[in-house]
Amino acid sequence: MKNAKKKTRRFVSENEDVYKKANQITRSQSQFFGDILIKEIIPGLKNHRLQIIYDEPIPQQIEKKGSYYFFDTIVAFLEITYLKKQTGFILQLH
Repeated sequence: MKNAKKKTRRFVSENEDVYKKANQITRSQSQFFGDILIKEIIPGLKNHRLQIIYDEPIPQQIEKKGSYYFFDTIVAFLEITYLKKQTGFILQLH
């Protein structure tokens, strides 16, 4: 296990520029698509009387049904992965 941690640290440090560039691109794209969502898509849906709950509390009148739907339907497709505090980041390049 110690050997794997050393390899991971060495790999990340050797590829730090790649990691920083990937992180920069990911942040930039997230900001770009987030702006489209907030400034164009959500207002467009509201114009057609469709409301997306985004970055706001869930209204109390739908919270119970929404919670039931989430746990009954969506959770079945999620895989919970618990990470230990010591888990390192592994960058895989293909």
